[in-house]
Amino acid sequence: MSKRTKAIIKGSLLFFFLSFLFISEIHAQKIKLLGGNNFSRYTFSPDSYMGIDWDAGVEFRIKSNLKNGLLIGLGLEFSLNKYLGFEMDILYSQKGCRSQVYRADIPEQTTDYSLNTISLPLLLKIKLTPVSSPYILCGCECSYILSHDSKGTIENVAEPYFYDQDLMEQTSRSDFGYILGGGFEIKIHRITFFIEGRFSFGTKNIMSEPYPVDSISTKSEMLFFGFKL
Repeated sequence: MSKRTKAIIKGSLLFFFLSFLFISEIHAQKIKLLGGNNFSRYTFSPDSYMGIDWDAGVEFRIKSNLKNGLLIGLGLEFSLNKYLGFEMDILYSQKGCRSQVYRADIPEQTTDYSLNTISLPLLLKIKLTPVSSPYILCGCECSYILSHDSKGTIENVAEPYFYDQDLMEQTSRSDFGYILGGGFEIKIHRITFFIEGRFSFGTKNIMSEPYPVDSISTKSEMLFFGFKL
C-alpha cells in the first residue's frame, strides 16, 4: 500500500471519527466500534472470453473464489423508536477475489485481486423486540476505491511466470451496492456488545474499461464484532 493511500485512510478515519463525536454530542446517540472479516469475490460478466493472437478462437472461463480481508471502522446509530433506527458507518474494507482461468477445463492462470476501499453504509435497523434482541439490517453502501491490483501466475506454459499489475488506471474510483443482514446485541451494564452478518452485492461495474471481460462487480459476506458506547 502506497504512502498516499495510507495518508488518505488515516485522514478519512480521523475526519469521520471527529464528525461522529460531534454529531453524537448533539443527538446523544450511540457510537459503534466495528471490526471483523470480509469474505469477498468478483462477479465477472460474461464469465468467459475468447482468446486473441496465438489463442484466437479459444474460449477461456473464469472461476471466482472467496478472498478473506480486514474490516474495521466506526458507526453512528440513531433510534427513531423502540423498534426502528438507522445507522451510518465508515469502514476500511479489504475486498478482492481469487480467480482461476480455465482453458478447455485445464487451469491456465491464477490471479489474486486486492481492492481496498473506504465504504459508507447507510442502514435501516429493525429490532424484533424493544430490548436487546435479534435485528434486521437493510440499506445501501457507497465506496471510494483506494487501490486495486492483481498478482498471479500463468501456469500452463513451458516456463510458468509471475506478474504484479496495478489496475487503478482501468478502475473506477467508486462502487455502489445494497446490503442485507442481521445481528444480535446484548447490553451489559453501560456497554452493548453485538455480532452482525451482512451481505453486500455491488451493482456497479468497477472497471472503467474492459479487463478482460465487459464488467466486474463485487460481492461480500461480512462478519462483524463490536460494541456500542
